[in-house]
Amino acid sequence: VIFCGIEGDYCEPATSHQIQQAVGAVNASCYDTSNACHGMINGLMQADAYVQCGAIETALICTGEVPTKLTFDFIRHLSVSKDRKQLKQWLGFFTVGDGGGAFIVSRAVDGSRVKKYRTVSKCNGEHGVLCYYGYDISQGYFGNMSMQQISTESLAYHQSEIENTYNQLGWCPADIDFLLASSPRSQ
Repeated sequence: VIFCGIEGDYCEPATSHQIQQAVGAVNASCYDTSNACHGMINGLMQADAYVQCGAIETALICTGEVPTKLTFDFIRHLSVSKDRKQLKQWLGFFTVGDGGGAFIVSRAVDGSRVKKYRTVSKCNGEHGVLCYYGYDISQGYFGNMSMQQISTESLAYHQSEIENTYNQLGWCPADIDFLLASSPRSQ
């Protein structure tokens, strides 16, 4: 069981231990891994590696987030300051919602499998200042989620990678029926 959330339920025990107990996976190994929006991709990469090397048979990779607590705290801050610059800096915190997701990864037994698995594990760390948050007991939540800049950087990254992706898959744009996009926070 790999929990890949931005925040766990507690500092201790790891949230994966709670999930392990809730799903009845009594003999499972479990741990938490955190890497912001990249967490689920990192969890999938780790689970794939464990399965491929034979260390495990099956993995549950999951996450769950409750960012509305940030939203309500930033609303409280803005209701006091009414600062337009601050609103632009925090606007992205009003675009996120509570949610979760999970994947099960195991070795294919019937020949069905993902045909091409290309994991982009590159992170543009210089853009970390565009999306971050923390908590201070005296001031509450603080942070930045500059959606205009995040969207600009995300689109530029997509444009730099899409041709390579098409080439690796042997596809062209006409081969795409639809695109499922995650939150603009993902890069």
